[in-house]
Amino acid sequence: MDTATSTSNDQFYLDNHLKQVIANESMRNGIEIYGVGMGVDLSTYYRKNIVLDLQETSLFIAVRQLFTMLKR
Repeated sequence: MDTATSTSNDQFYLDNHLKQVIANESMRNGIEIYGVGMGVDLSTYYRKNIVLDLQETSLFIAVRQLFTMLKR
């Protein structure tokens, strides 16, 4: 977060904004928004999400996991 944003808002400003944008776009446009975290759990923000750990998993398996999530 840049200095101007952090001094003008609380520490959760960007988190809350992201949650609001995802909720609004999903409801208004009827689209599904997926979160893909590279070693990071994004379930706080995205209802449909996956964590890819490329340190423990090959790229092929990670891509297969991603496509499996999209098929649901």
